[in-house]
Amino acid sequence: MNMDNFVHDVATQIEAELARLLPPPSGPDRVLAEVMRYAALGGGKRLRPALFCATLFALGRDYRPWLSWAAALEMIHCYSLIHDDLPAMDDDDWRRGRPSCHAAYGEAMAILAGDGLLSLAAAVLARPLPQAEPHRQLAAAAEIMEDALQMVRGQAAEFAPPPGGVDLAWLEYVYAGKTAALFRAAVLGAALLAGVGEEQRRALADYAAALGLAFQITDDILDYRTPQGAVGAVIADKPDYVALAGPAAAAAAASGAAAAAEQALACFGGGADLLLLFPRLILERRD
Repeated sequence: MNMDNFVHDVATQIEAELARLLPPPSGPDRVLAEVMRYAALGGGKRLRPALFCATLFALGRDYRPWLSWAAALEMIHCYSLIHDDLPAMDDDDWRRGRPSCHAAYGEAMAILAGDGLLSLAAAVLARPLPQAEPHRQLAAAAEIMEDALQMVRGQAAEFAPPPGGVDLAWLEYVYAGKTAALFRAAVLGAALLAGVGEEQRRALADYAAALGLAFQITDDILDYRTPQGAVGAVIADKPDYVALAGPAAAAAAASGAAAAAEQALACFGGGADLLLLFPRLILERRD
């Protein structure tokens, strides 16, 4: 299957599903709904929903009946981006080529829109799925929300570095939370819905962890390559992989993590061809 076509097709379906699930911008809650839709619609690669759908595909399931869950994952991701952009966090006035939520609507409404997206995602995950056994749905929903909490833990660790100074082990713990946790949510959420065995579940967890690390290190490298980037740069007093290890070591670490993600899927044989394309897609990112 062509990776670009798959990701594009999923993104198109997720856009439509988000538009259906998000509250309409009307009535007394019009502004809140408008900001939630501003944050969630009209942009982004929808990588986490694509991972969720690709995992179901690899496990021989049709992902289309579960598009609402894929959309819920994207809501969680979008809520995290809203809060990440706030002045108290990364203080970024731009997101996806347009003003970030707080720049467009003010900090208070941005915070509330993020809260709204997270709450709506939880509500979607709690709605019964006729095509899923209740115990599997419960386990999958619990996994996704626990991983969302782990994402918060990673972000918090980034703002509370150890007293003795930071190192790569600490940085990889941060990345395992703030980035890899939602990859784990996408992959294991799908796996638990499908009812896979313990061996495959462990393999998918290892895959998601390595994929998330490759993604975040690649992100650091891309930041370094921007005009304002510099070796050893610290953005908002937060060191990244390039700052701690240097560009060459960071590139090697990203390649190693991508290779580890591929190796984690060995137990699937040829059934995970689509998932095997994600590590390469991440390494070849340009934005």
